[in-house]
Amino acid sequence: MAAVRSSASAICRSITLLDPAGLARLSARFWWWFTISGLASLTPMPLRRRLARWLDSPVMLERELMTLMWAGSRGYRMEPKFPAILTDDELRAITVPVMLITGARSALITPAQAHDRASLMPHAQIAVVPGSHGGFNRIDELNDRIAAFIHAQATGNPGGPAGTATGN
Repeated sequence: MAAVRSSASAICRSITLLDPAGLARLSARFWWWFTISGLASLTPMPLRRRLARWLDSPVMLERELMTLMWAGSRGYRMEPKFPAILTDDELRAITVPVMLITGARSALITPAQAHDRASLMPHAQIAVVPGSHGGFNRIDELNDRIAAFIHAQATGNPGGPAGTATGN
């Protein structure tokens, strides 16, 4: 494991996590949102527009993306066992800078869970996108945050201390 960790840090200079799974258990809230969103994406467009606003999921209005999503899900075979949640020790072993981005209304990982899990990583920063599930409905803001993080790493100016909340 030490050899893998050493060679990985030589290859990977930073990590950006976008509304990541694997840091906390998937809650009943996630499964409710997942099910409702999937069903909503199958409704006629007039109703779908209202549901997309209510669920804060504008991607539902993109016909081509919905077609691709459903085509992909038909051929998808889920693993019988979910991947394990990263342990505290595994998170502490991540020594490269990390930008963890989640939405204030994320169904995958709440801002509190994100802060808790990121506090275990020595060089983690948190960005919580207000009013969003994962920030994907605010793509310009999301891109700006990611670009600033990458630029800061490239110039050796990483910004705030570990676990810092930016944009709450």
